[in-house]
Amino acid sequence: MAFLSLFKRLWVKVAFATILVVIATTELVVRFSIEEQLSETHRVIREDLQHRAAMAACIIPGELHNQALLGISDTNAAFQLAAHKLMSLRNAASFKEHWYTLVPLGGDSACFGVMSHPEPFSGHMHYFRDSTVLAQFNDVVHEKVSIATDVYSDDNGDWISGMAPIMDSAGTVVAVLEVDLTAHDLMQQTQRVYESMNEIRFLGISGAVVVGLFVGLLIGRPINRVNRAVQALTESNFSRNVTIPKSVQLLPDETSELIISVNILSSRLQSTLNELRDAHEKLSHLDKAKTTFLHFLTHELRTPISGLLLLRHVPEVQDDLLEDTAEIISASVESTERLHRLSLGAEKYVRALSHAPDFSEPSCIVTCVKSVLIDALPGGDRSDVFVDGVGEEACMVLVPEHVLSMIFDPLIRNALKFGGEPLGLTIDIAKQHGDYVVAISDTGVGFDPQHAKALLEPFFVDDIMGHSEGTGVSLAIAAVMAEHYGGKVVPHSKGKGQGSTFTVYLPVAL
Repeated sequence: MAFLSLFKRLWVKVAFATILVVIATTELVVRFSIEEQLSETHRVIREDLQHRAAMAACIIPGELHNQALLGISDTNAAFQLAAHKLMSLRNAASFKEHWYTLVPLGGDSACFGVMSHPEPFSGHMHYFRDSTVLAQFNDVVHEKVSIATDVYSDDNGDWISGMAPIMDSAGTVVAVLEVDLTAHDLMQQTQRVYESMNEIRFLGISGAVVVGLFVGLLIGRPINRVNRAVQALTESNFSRNVTIPKSVQLLPDETSELIISVNILSSRLQSTLNELRDAHEKLSHLDKAKTTFLHFLTHELRTPISGLLLLRHVPEVQDDLLEDTAEIISASVESTERLHRLSLGAEKYVRALSHAPDFSEPSCIVTCVKSVLIDALPGGDRSDVFVDGVGEEACMVLVPEHVLSMIFDPLIRNALKFGGEPLGLTIDIAKQHGDYVVAISDTGVGFDPQHAKALLEPFFVDDIMGHSEGTGVSLAIAAVMAEHYGGKVVPHSKGKGQGSTFTVYLPVAL
């Protein structure tokens, strides 16, 4: 596995591919060279045998050969002279096999004549087993030319031979001189060719490894630097610049342009990040100031509001108030009570904004929804309220129970308040892409679809003329608390009088 993991690196892939290409090219060249060398070796050997046979035939005149064959014996001076000449030429050429002459008899046979062998077998018959060699032998006799055979076989083994005619003064071919080389000797010379080619093959493989590593590093190193720089960018580290390797500096290409572009991008992202940090810091200060101001405002409003609310006791202590005065006091008390509710709602919303999430306490959505329904439904359960979804054991989220109530209580009460009669309230719970999705639907008054996003903003009222109580922050608080825990609230309605659905998304507790 560790070896395979190396192939995840670009330079290793490039190096491996280069090594394979160079090795394959070297092998093709070696094989072609072997064919050429073997062909050349065979040609040189055949030419050498042909040349030696021709030279030996020249120093043995036909008349001497004829005299040597008359009454062959150890005391025949002509035979001894001819044999001595063949022996001297053979020894000078360092030939292992003996040289001899063949006297043509016609057909597929010939007779051994003079030879360099110490135990002559002159007069013995020789039969040609290979028709090609026989044809070449006849060409030497009739055409009076020197030739070299290809490798052939006879009763004594595999051979390659050179043949040359021995002629008398009249130009008549009296015999054919044959110089033999065994196939084993030929194979030894052929083996030397293979050995030299194996050395070249080894050098080629070694060179392929060196070239492959060089090319792999030459191409892969700049890309690796760019990859590391991009990884740093994904980790929001924009301070790392890529140094252009000297090899790329000497031979600029698309890689150098890519490195320059990455460095420029990194510099610009760093600058943008610094600007965003400054802006975030300013916004944090502004948000903190806003929260502090709202806390201060809601706190400071309590005293004057409490004072104004004392006006409600005036009619109790003074019975003779004028009718107009009583109406003014009643209207003032009503407005003050509304302002008081608004102040309390704003304070709750500010606390929701500054809430610190606590992910240590898992809670069950189904249990929370049922608890809210029991508190919110007058007279207990209603037959027109449906809760459908997964089992309780599968509905755990990392949200404290009281926070879940802050999310679902206003949404369910809103559906009960504006759901109409019959209520038709449906709560569907499902699991989707790592979230629990709770859809709270009713068949009531609904709302204008263009107000869907604004419904989750604090103090927004869809029907301002029909609004007489409430603060317009309960839905906003539910949305803010859901966002604190990685969720969201999505309102939906087809329009007025067509009901509405508030969908809550909360991450599943892992």
